Amino acid sequence: MLTGLNVTAVDKPGGMTIVHVPSCLNVVYVGGLNVTATNRTSKNVTALNIPVNLNMTAVNIPINLNVTAVDVPVNLNMTAVNIPINLNVTAVDVPVNLNMTAVYIPINLNMTAVDVPVNLNMTAVNILINLNVTAVDVPVNLNMTAVNIPINLNVTAVDVPVNLNTTAVNIPINLNVTAVDVPVNLNMTAVNIPINLNVTAVDVPVNLNTTAVNIPINLNVTAVNVPLNLNTTAVNIPINLNVTAVDVPVNLNRQL
Repeated sequence: MLTGLNVTAVDKPGGMTIVHVPSCLNVVYVGGLNVTATNRTSKNVTALNIPVNLNMTAVNIPINLNVTAVDVPVNLNMTAVNIPINLNVTAVDVPVNLNMTAVYIPINLNMTAVDVPVNLNMTAVNILINLNVTAVDVPVNLNMTAVNIPINLNVTAVDVPVNLNTTAVNIPINLNVTAVDVPVNLNMTAVNIPINLNVTAVDVPVNLNTTAVNIPINLNVTAVNVPLNLNTTAVNIPINLNVTAVDVPVNLNRQL
């Protein structure tokens, strides 16, 4: 188990049973894991190159990212709301091809001054907030069991007020996407990808009473290369990326 150290040239031929690379660790070469120029801290990640070719059990590779000034006020009166908002993606290459069992990829948000007042009348609310990365190269070729790859986002000044109460509204907003390549070839079982919020100064009043609201908010990325090689069943891999000063107010009050 690796802890908060700077590790250089650790060679364990034959692979490792448990590799833990926390956010404060700089690793150049660890066992079957080649990591070059990695900076896993809760600030902007630039030129992150993590080629991973694993044949082991229980791998933990946290990726810490950063976002500033996201303003996404949503005021909805509906049931079964699907509002995917995809904003400003440039040169995203996400080939996914996994061959493993029980992949657990939690996306943890580390942020400051987040104001997320949520006033919902619904059941099953899914509010994905996908944030920013610059020049990230994470080719992953996995053949293992129990992979844990948390992606930790450092967000500043995010305002996502949500107030829902309507029926069957579908508002996909797709903005300014260039050169997106997402080939997905899956053959896997039991993938759990929760989104955990680790924040400071968060205001999240929640009042729920509705049905099936899905509000994924996918925001800006520049030069992200995340080839994942998966062989799985039931894989849900939201890639959460960056935005600066995005204002997407949505105010709905209708019946479909």
